[in-house]
Amino acid sequence: MPTFTAFIDESGDTRPEALAGGPAAYYVVLAIVCETGQAERLAVLAQPWMSDPAAHAGVDGDARSDDQAVHALQHLLDADVQVKALAVDKREAMASGGLAHERDVAAFANGVLYQSLVTPTADIAMFVEREGRVAFRDGFRAYLDEHHIPDLFSTCTLEPVDSAGSAPMRLASLLADMVRRVYEGRASPSLMAAFGTLADASALSVDEWPPRYVPPVSTAGQPSPLDEVVLRVAMQGAAAVVADKHGRFSDESRAQLVTLNYLLFRARFGRAGYVSMSEILKHLKGQGYPELSEHHFKSEVIAKLRDRGVLLASSNRGYKIPQTYRDYLDFVDLVNGQTLPLLERLRLAQRSLHKASGGGIPSFEDPAYDKLARVLDALGD
Repeated sequence: MPTFTAFIDESGDTRPEALAGGPAAYYVVLAIVCETGQAERLAVLAQPWMSDPAAHAGVDGDARSDDQAVHALQHLLDADVQVKALAVDKREAMASGGLAHERDVAAFANGVLYQSLVTPTADIAMFVEREGRVAFRDGFRAYLDEHHIPDLFSTCTLEPVDSAGSAPMRLASLLADMVRRVYEGRASPSLMAAFGTLADASALSVDEWPPRYVPPVSTAGQPSPLDEVVLRVAMQGAAAVVADKHGRFSDESRAQLVTLNYLLFRARFGRAGYVSMSEILKHLKGQGYPELSEHHFKSEVIAKLRDRGVLLASSNRGYKIPQTYRDYLDFVDLVNGQTLPLLERLRLAQRSLHKASGGGIPSFEDPAYDKLARVLDALGD
């Protein structure tokens, strides 16, 4: 029996030219993922609030379908599941995202879906709507046949299922429609609030393509001009790195991409708070990094993102895309509190050893320590 189970559905049209109606015309692919042992519990939880036909009706969204989506999101917090989605803005994809044809949008969605579901789990049973678009189902199956290499220890299957007999499948359809309404700006305030709650609970993540700077859904108080500069630079810089690496990342750098996508999503739809390291590691584990240590995460993910120019705020509460000048100062305070004491201790040790050895132990004369020596000199007495 496969270790994981996923229920997958789509919302919208993959044709870039199908832009009539709605300000952005997104295409969304969404999967509800859980351990196979939890799939039956998910079905039991979903059945009462997915039995109403209105729960999976009204693709274009209305007050009733928004209410159903809010109800579903609230109950999802009781289920041990992860909701993963890709939202493609077709107009922007045509202009700057490199997806000029329907086959490009579909192929890109298939690749992201494969990386999100099959790559991290390998051993997974996936279900798609039997009455859904044949092109989507057959396209993803063809992608699996081309890219997945089966082995003796894992299975990867894709089967159609009738949504009429599957509450989780109807739920996936509802949530895909919901994500599309959120990204097209057509969701009610109550749905936006429930969406943010699920994001804050680390149960939902959405990758957007092309990545772009979008102000957060809400900010506390009136932002100052400095806040606006920090937010714009941080979001634009992070989106640029995602756009540069998407689809062209090594195994080593993929953890950076997954982390940055997740922080971008939380910055846009979360409550603007810090995301703890344990939350990010949990998200990475769901993306195929079960053995990632805290040290490796700091040195090979966070540090490397900062080396690429990504502006990340950090404190003892975790990490975030900074949204205010105060967020930026949190990072400054962290560096000031950790780095300066270390440099002072190093300078004391260097002076003590230099004096005790009668000058026999040199004071960082090796060229490799040139920058460090200049920093110590700059500290003065």
